[in-house]
Amino acid sequence: PDYVKFIKAVKNGNWKQQWVWSGPDWKDINNHDTSAVGFLPGSALSPAVQSSLDSFIEDLASGKVQLFKGPLDYQDGTPFLKSGETASDKKIWYMKQLLKGMEGQSKAK
Repeated sequence: PDYVKFIKAVKNGNWKQQWVWSGPDWKDINNHDTSAVGFLPGSALSPAVQSSLDSFIEDLASGKVQLFKGPLDYQDGTPFLKSGETASDKKIWYMKQLLKGMEGQSKAK
């Protein structure tokens, strides 16, 4: 959705460099026109698990669940978030490395 805005701004000559994070449209997470993310359940998802997933999505939308709430450390043990601190979208986007418990390489070899 946002790339259309950028293209129109370039065509109109009023594009400006900026940092933009387009998060989910919590009212309709699967709407391709308004949400940057979404989830479409497959046929193997049971009704019970679907209900649990729906509750989880509602809790994310309301802020009841915060996935990036401290204390959280980077893979090398240095602090990312202090106890009780919640990361902004921008802070998550610009993380210097992966967090403890995440698999993968934090630094290029």
